[in-house]
Amino acid sequence: PRWVIGTRFTAGSIMTSDGSIPDEAKIPPDWLFLAGGDRDLRGFERNSLPNKERGSGSVLTAGIESRWPGLFSFPLEPLLFTDFGYLGNGNFRWESPLHLSPGFGFRSATPLGTVRGTLARGMVPSIGLKRWQLFFSFGTEF
Repeated sequence: PRWVIGTRFTAGSIMTSDGSIPDEAKIPPDWLFLAGGDRDLRGFERNSLPNKERGSGSVLTAGIESRWPGLFSFPLEPLLFTDFGYLGNGNFRWESPLHLSPGFGFRSATPLGTVRGTLARGMVPSIGLKRWQLFFSFGTEF
């Protein structure tokens, strides 16, 4: 193919029977959701959202990536992507501002697995947060 486009998304929430926001003090930490990293919001450090100590009750992320195989005579595919995400307290409520991660990178298939590298700009426009995040991975497909 001359052009490959891929999408991915994540959605999860802790729900209560009466629709109230779950009490985080009574929920085991490994039930909460963490975002950031090369699997969802590539402009943010791995598992850093909402913070490294405690997760969120809801997560919603989506990403779109396009890459161009065969563009070069050697096995290197450039790629462009944008990831979007919201976090919340539970019951499919997303109170956080929109998190954006536009970026670019490369992918190369080797006999031992796929090598990927990305550089993304993590942004939360409503609060003016901007940062860069670099990822290298081996064996990850997308």
